[in-house]
Amino acid sequence: MAKRLDTPKKSDRPLDKRTAILEATLDLISKNGFHATPMSMVAQHANVAAGTIYHYFESKEQLIDELFLLYRDKIALVIQESDDTTKPYRDRFRSVFLGLYDYYVSHPDQFLFIEHYANSPIMNKLSKEEMFNFYQPLWEFLRKGIHTGQLKDISSRLMAWMVYGNITAVVKMKLSGDLTLDVMLLNTAVNTVWEGLKRG
Repeated sequence: MAKRLDTPKKSDRPLDKRTAILEATLDLISKNGFHATPMSMVAQHANVAAGTIYHYFESKEQLIDELFLLYRDKIALVIQESDDTTKPYRDRFRSVFLGLYDYYVSHPDQFLFIEHYANSPIMNKLSKEEMFNFYQPLWEFLRKGIHTGQLKDISSRLMAWMVYGNITAVVKMKLSGDLTLDVMLLNTAVNTVWEGLKRG
């Protein structure tokens, strides 16, 4: 009787070309930035012909925008999965803050790519619109806190930028190794942000 071959694990299967291009772009931009990542380098890193990239993406800008949309949706899912609506809002705030922190620390390439994207001086109209939408899940979460009297009655957009800015600052400290972040210090960071935003 012939020996049955095991089904290859997903990680053992070769990437399709489109996925390989996206992953190569993520890796290179997270390390080098936009300007130092030409399409020829992406092609070489993805092990595809340079012309193959344009079969899937019309331009470098479209490639970058589509990559951002992919991770924008992942971040929205992190917020959704971190928010346990059965808990008090303060606990929910802490969970969302730490959920984003943990995700970025576990996926530094995605974090660095988003940072490059958000701060790019050559953002086109679509890029600006998508960055606007990027904050939407966090705005909605904070808006609930404002409407239920848990948070100060200020612009939820302003509050989202403040909260997200604090999260990214802590992530950068962790990734750079400039500050050893133990559980106590991380909790202090979360509590400090909460105390500044809570009502009363």
